[in-house]
Amino acid sequence: MTKRTAPGSRDRPVRDDSTDDLCVGDRLGVVVGPGVDVGVDAAIADRETQPQHVTAVKEDVLSLALMIGAVVVGGPPQLRRDVLRRLVRCDLADHRRGDILRQAVPMRIVAAYYLGWIPVIIVQMSPVALLLSTLYVLGMLAKNNELTAILAGGVNLRRATLGPICVAALLAIGIFALSEWVMPGGVRRARHIERTYFKSKRRNKPQRLVWIEPGGAATVSVKRYSAQERTGYDLLITESLADGYTLAVEADRMVWDSETGTWILENGKRTMYGPDSHQSEPFDREVAGIRFAPDEIESLNVTADELSAGRLRRMLVELGRAGMVSPIWWVDYHQKLALPALNFIIVFLAIPFATRTARGGLAASLAISVALGLGYVCSFSLCVGLAKAEVLPAWLGVWLANVAFLAGGLWMYRRMPT
Repeated sequence: MTKRTAPGSRDRPVRDDSTDDLCVGDRLGVVVGPGVDVGVDAAIADRETQPQHVTAVKEDVLSLALMIGAVVVGGPPQLRRDVLRRLVRCDLADHRRGDILRQAVPMRIVAAYYLGWIPVIIVQMSPVALLLSTLYVLGMLAKNNELTAILAGGVNLRRATLGPICVAALLAIGIFALSEWVMPGGVRRARHIERTYFKSKRRNKPQRLVWIEPGGAATVSVKRYSAQERTGYDLLITESLADGYTLAVEADRMVWDSETGTWILENGKRTMYGPDSHQSEPFDREVAGIRFAPDEIESLNVTADELSAGRLRRMLVELGRAGMVSPIWWVDYHQKLALPALNFIIVFLAIPFATRTARGGLAASLAISVALGLGYVCSFSLCVGLAKAEVLPAWLGVWLANVAFLAGGLWMYRRMPT
């Protein structure tokens, strides 16, 4: 059901049916109906009619701005504040301005939306910030002959650079903790604001849905769901029970019965998985224990960013027992572990470069950071793409770039003059 904002009220949102797809990341929704000021429509009409490739270029520019904003974490405070202000203005002007004007979104909601995404930006950009900071700090020490003084005092160079390595290890642990306990809640709040206040264009095609029932014990997975037909195909419900048992309910179809207000499962079976055995019982038709109506079910769809690594792994293990796990989901799980670990790996590349480029200062540090960053992004994207295409196992595709860069960094670190 749609709620419209009353005249003169700016605190009640326009509710639409926009949703977020599971790991594939397609955003679905409906365009807000009439009743919007014509001047607002005219102000954003050119943005909505732009070709897709133009929008994609703008999104790439915004991503580059995000990277630059993270890179300057090691720079002067005034520069960091200026980049952050410009970044928010860019996103407001290009991505959300029209939605904010259309829906009359209060500024406290806008602030909460951006606060929800801050942990994601920190987790994704921390390796680049650490790389530049290490290059800049150690490079300035070498430029001012302070490293020479340390070596002259009888301190081994590897021992002198032990501090940055310890800092990188602590940062990796902190980033993992942030992604495990803080980021999922922030992403959930931000996406709830997107569904409630911001619009998006609905794609009328079947979609994959996965959500968690209240209480967190049961997970529902639907391979294909049609919102128009209110029907789901290839459904699996898994529920963790005591003593290591798991109940799995599979069905060919899930149909909404508007008379009784319940979901009906057709042509399925119940399977009880135990530690050493399992038992199955088929059924033709039965009522599902799903507590949500069709207009609510799409908004429950979760992404990997909204789950901690532990919760995501438990969900994938339960779904895997019935053979309904896509390799893409395991790729998302391993990415949650590989990205924080990169903070520790990247420092072994930064230290050798910093001690060898003493004369370049900030310019050389920035150039090396960009080169290493682009090299890692290209290799990581290639390996992850191969993993998603099932050419490589999920764990190998995600960790291959990290292992290669760690091996190269350790080789250079061991060859440093001491």
